[in-house]
Amino acid sequence: MTSNKPTVLYMASLEGNPVHNQKVYSTSSGLYLVSYDVFVAYKPHTGSVGACRGIKWDYSKTTARYVRLFLHGYSVDTLPINDIQAMYEHDVKGG
Repeated sequence: MTSNKPTVLYMASLEGNPVHNQKVYSTSSGLYLVSYDVFVAYKPHTGSVGACRGIKWDYSKTTARYVRLFLHGYSVDTLPINDIQAMYEHDVKGG
């Protein structure tokens, strides 16, 4: 099993500054949006369907804005609360 160290990027504010509590982890399969250490959305490098946490999870207004920006142009599926983090861990561990 190979480890795939992700690249860490940051979402940008409207002024173009990095927003340090809105991280984007880039892995071999796609991009994961992490808001305040919580995995909230995923989009693959190929394909047009992204995913976000289920609608029962209460996004703050700020997090909701970054989720919309992150998934712009993608069809969106909702996933149970822990599935996006589980996908990330599987992706990084190379399983």
